[in-house]
Amino acid sequence: MATLENQTQTSCKNEEEEACSYAMQLASISVLPMVLKSTIELDVLEIIAKSGPGACISPSEIASKLPTTKNPEAHVMLDRMLRLLASYKVLTCTMHTLEDGHVERLYGLAPVCKFLVRNEDGVSIVPFMLLNQDKVIMKSWYYLKDAVIDGGIPFYKAHGMGLFDYHATDSRFNMFFNKVLSRWGDMFVSVPKADTILMKSVIHNWSDERSLKCLKNCYAALPEDGKVIIVEAIAPEFPETNSVANSVFHIDCIMLATLSGGKREPKKNSKLWQRKPDLLIFKLYLVLITIGSWSSVK
Repeated sequence: MATLENQTQTSCKNEEEEACSYAMQLASISVLPMVLKSTIELDVLEIIAKSGPGACISPSEIASKLPTTKNPEAHVMLDRMLRLLASYKVLTCTMHTLEDGHVERLYGLAPVCKFLVRNEDGVSIVPFMLLNQDKVIMKSWYYLKDAVIDGGIPFYKAHGMGLFDYHATDSRFNMFFNKVLSRWGDMFVSVPKADTILMKSVIHNWSDERSLKCLKNCYAALPEDGKVIIVEAIAPEFPETNSVANSVFHIDCIMLATLSGGKREPKKNSKLWQRKPDLLIFKLYLVLITIGSWSSVK
C-alpha cells in the first residue's frame, strides 16, 4: 500500500513539475518566433543549407560567413540562439569533441527547414513568418484585449485604419506584405475567365458577405459546368492538441487581430453554399482533407 501511495505522490509531483515547466514556456513563448526571425534575417539557415546536404556546422563557422560582424562574441550568441531552435526540432544538434578536449555543438537542418529556406518550388513560408513578426502586425496584439471589451478589429485600433488601407501609408510594409503573395489581383472587382478557379487562402480573410461577393464574381467568370476549388484551413469543432490544430488556430487568431475574417468550422460554412432567389451561390460538392491542415472545397 505504501508503495502505491509513493507512486501516486511521485506521479502527482511529476505532473505538477511538467505543468510548471509548461507555464514557464508559455510565459516566454514570444522568444521562439523572435529568435527564429533573427536567425532567418542573418541567413543562418541558408548558410547551413549551402554547406551541403546533411551538413552540420559550428556556430564559429556560421559566424565567419556572416556578411559583416564586429562582434567577437557573435558565435557565442549564435550558439545560444541555435540551441533553442534545436530544442524545438527546427535544427539538429550533434556534439563534437575538439583536439584540445573542448566540446562544441554542430547544427544541421531538421526536416521543417524545407519550408524555412529559399527554394524554386514556392514552398517556403519565410515571407509569411517574417510578416507575422513585423512591428506593424505585432502592434495589433496589444489591442486584442480592448477589441474584446469594446468591439472592433485590433489592427484598426492600433493604426486607425484597416490593414489594406494601411498599405498606402507605408511603402516598406506594402512591399513586405506583397512578398507573401504569389499573384496580384482584386477578386472583388473581377475574375479572369476560366474553366476552373483555384482559390487558396482567400476566403478566410473575409466576412461571409465579402466572400459571397468574391464567389459571385467567380461564377460570372466560369462556363456553365465550371468549378471553383477552395483550399483553406478548416478549424476543427473541438480544439485538438496537435500541431495541425495549433497552426489552424494560430492563423484564425491572426485573422482575429488583423481582419474581419477567420477560420470557419465545416458546419458553420453552410450559409456560403445556400441557394437563395436573389443570390446564386455554389453548391458544396466535395470536401477533401488534404496535406496538413488544408482542406479542399469543390
